[in-house]
Amino acid sequence: MKIRLIIFFTLASFAITSGQNFPKDYFSAPLDIPMYLSGNFGELRSNHYHSGIDIKTQGREGHKVYATASGVVSRIKVSPYGYGHAIYIDHPNGYTTVYGHLQRFSAKIDKIVKHYQYSQESFAIDEMLASDILKVKKGEVIGFSGNSGSSGGPHLHFEIRETESEYPTNPLLYGFDIHDDVAPVIRGLYIYPLDETAVVDGSNDKKLYRLTKIGNTYSLQNAKVPLVSGKIGFALDTRDYMNGTRNYYGIYQLDMYVDEQLEHSFTFDKFSFSESRYLNAHIDYALYKTHKRRIHKLFHEDNHKESFTEVFNKGIYFKDKQQHSVRIDIADVSGNKIDLKFNVQAAVQKETPNLGGPLLSYYMPNRLEIENFYVKIPALTFYKDIPKKEIQAIPSERKDSYSKQYHFLDETVPLHKNITVGIRPNDIPHHLHDKAFIARKNGSKYRFAGHNWDGKYLTAKTNAVGDFVVLVDTIAPQISLWRGSSFKKTGKLRYKITDNLSGIASFKGKIDGKWVLFEYDPKLNIIWHILSPEVITKVQKHKLELEVKDSCGNIGFREAYFTW
Repeated sequence: MKIRLIIFFTLASFAITSGQNFPKDYFSAPLDIPMYLSGNFGELRSNHYHSGIDIKTQGREGHKVYATASGVVSRIKVSPYGYGHAIYIDHPNGYTTVYGHLQRFSAKIDKIVKHYQYSQESFAIDEMLASDILKVKKGEVIGFSGNSGSSGGPHLHFEIRETESEYPTNPLLYGFDIHDDVAPVIRGLYIYPLDETAVVDGSNDKKLYRLTKIGNTYSLQNAKVPLVSGKIGFALDTRDYMNGTRNYYGIYQLDMYVDEQLEHSFTFDKFSFSESRYLNAHIDYALYKTHKRRIHKLFHEDNHKESFTEVFNKGIYFKDKQQHSVRIDIADVSGNKIDLKFNVQAAVQKETPNLGGPLLSYYMPNRLEIENFYVKIPALTFYKDIPKKEIQAIPSERKDSYSKQYHFLDETVPLHKNITVGIRPNDIPHHLHDKAFIARKNGSKYRFAGHNWDGKYLTAKTNAVGDFVVLVDTIAPQISLWRGSSFKKTGKLRYKITDNLSGIASFKGKIDGKWVLFEYDPKLNIIWHILSPEVITKVQKHKLELEVKDSCGNIGFREAYFTW
């Protein structure tokens, strides 16, 4: 009866991920070079599932990017982060294509972008366009490939979304010419005891099992039959490959059967951005934080919602002294398949009392506090109930701190929502109140978390746990000439901007007292202005003024005179 209820529930969500006819041959390729991928749809990324495909651009920028079908440009966005320079095109068939990390836009699109940037006096813009402003035809050049935003190297990020729902869909379902006859691989099986009484081969800790392969079928090394008892979960370290590249990719489809009963199934056809952060429940987050390894858990936590998972379990009970078969089928989007087959031996484990301490409920809001420190946790922030740990107040590692260092949970605990941290600092001179902020320790560095005052407490919202302390930043950002060729050769005014502590918050440049567009790449800590006779007069002396502000309001200035 329990399995029936699970299947009935999941069939309701199956409708949005299955049975959809994706139009083949409607969209052409966005580049005129062979399509090799550095990333595919649904890949397990940092705090999210990858919502498109990353197309290789032969290690360089500047390839022409084409509209894959006729339509209207519905959105243009420029940001130093995320997709960088990005274009969104709505098509009459109900889909929207997205082109990210562009180096620059085509001339007609760039004219509109510049209009918004100069009217708002901002490099970063995000504009929704009316349907009659900017139309494009299939095969029209709309921009050039680049490395803008949070890109880790030159490539084109390409998406196909449903226009109405804005769900990203798998671009590899639309018939693009990508050769792939390489099957996925499985690198290891994990078996988890999911409560205090569950046991895997005599242990209450998860176990890793090595595999052997014959043809496209994997099995446990030495025909191992794990001995399990109680509530058990399975997980796989698996990835996919394609022809012509050394990259590895996410898998497309997985089905797990126990005694031939389907117990877990997902397919990466599409998903909602609102559920993307549930990736941190889909993977073993602690394993990722400690070993940088992302694996697929084949069971759900209590607070875990994913529409692309058509059937799921929250653990499978083994208590009958019988041997049970497990089969896991995996496929990529091209139909290449592998499977893993093994047995587990169920045992009756003597029930032991729950010796665990108090828990923090995932379902209820929580507030914890000690002297001079508190943390507020909204409901549904955790993915499951977690052990309640005492907040630790320890001497700060930094001599310039204005509080103790407060430790709240280990960084192996993921958060689905922001929590609010409050610290009542030691006496801070009044003139430094605006320069004080809460920093979260990240490795050996301290990162700005927030600096809002609530009475005598400094507060910050953060999506990570760990160590928190109050610091003060009174040092303005530094502005220096960028190394390299003269602006007379490059046509660019280039400067390096850095900040010692709280981080760059904003910047602006003026020439002869008028705002001019400076672009920003935080990966290189560089801002630049492209000189143009439409902005300044040639063969004339000009005054340049730069202003860079950090997150605590410290402002760095630089003035220079130049003749172009």
